[in-house]
Amino acid sequence: VLGGPISTLLTCAAKPAQVNNVEMGPPSTSDKLSPANTGHPNQKRGEGNRFGLYYPVTDPIQAHWTTTGPTQGNGTGLIPATRGDHFNWRLSGTCATGEAFLTQGTGIGYCGRSIGFGTGNVGPHSAIVRWESVGSQLITTDPSSAGTVNAQANPPGSANGSCLDGGASVFIVDGALVHM
Repeated sequence: VLGGPISTLLTCAAKPAQVNNVEMGPPSTSDKLSPANTGHPNQKRGEGNRFGLYYPVTDPIQAHWTTTGPTQGNGTGLIPATRGDHFNWRLSGTCATGEAFLTQGTGIGYCGRSIGFGTGNVGPHSAIVRWESVGSQLITTDPSSAGTVNAQANPPGSANGSCLDGGASVFIVDGALVHM
């Protein structure tokens, strides 16, 4: 569009997104990715000694996943509201197209269904990151960084935790976004 915003297609492959489940208590320091002192009953700690996310039916506190709650301003309304564990997240790296990025924020949900909101920088530009996920697909919906990415947790039985035991604290993210 003549005179419109300049957009950049970002292709990012295999970048680790750090997750820190803070549903049962805050991080141990002011760093939002510091491990929380308390997790769910018998919850496994994943990479970084952090509590991670569950599949909904493996969360030992049934009320967390059997009721629907507010999106807390994170969602866009594309998918019905969700309830789940509160978590902090951070994603950083360099895309295949050369742009460095650092984004971070908060989310609510589980492996396979979550919503999140955050801010950061893509190259020299600021960005808003807003997503809704179903399965392993995260659909980013803010015009400053729109697209879709795949987010894969460790497989069940992983020594570093998985969605079965609440230890999914790292998700490998890859996909394409259009950054304005």
